[in-house]
Amino acid sequence: MMAQRLVRPQATDGSEQLETGVLTLDQGRSLIPLAVHDPEVFSLPLVGVWVRGASCPDHPLVAAACLSFATSRALPDKAVQPDGSFLLLLFPP
Repeated sequence: MMAQRLVRPQATDGSEQLETGVLTLDQGRSLIPLAVHDPEVFSLPLVGVWVRGASCPDHPLVAAACLSFATSRALPDKAVQPDGSFLLLLFPP
């Protein structure tokens, strides 16, 4: 399962391993991380993005993931706030 893999520490071989994906909520309102290539991305309401491997929110990949989510027209059901805000979940390296 994606969530279990994300909370495990990354193997450190000296290179940054950065990953991103999107977030949805289950019926119990728990966050569920999805890979970008997961087919469910196109059938579930999405509430934000996750990034693994960035040590702080100022990382350029975090900004890129947020911009991609905010401006994507390919994601049919983004459940964002009226002002456009959404969730960001960081999984540290």
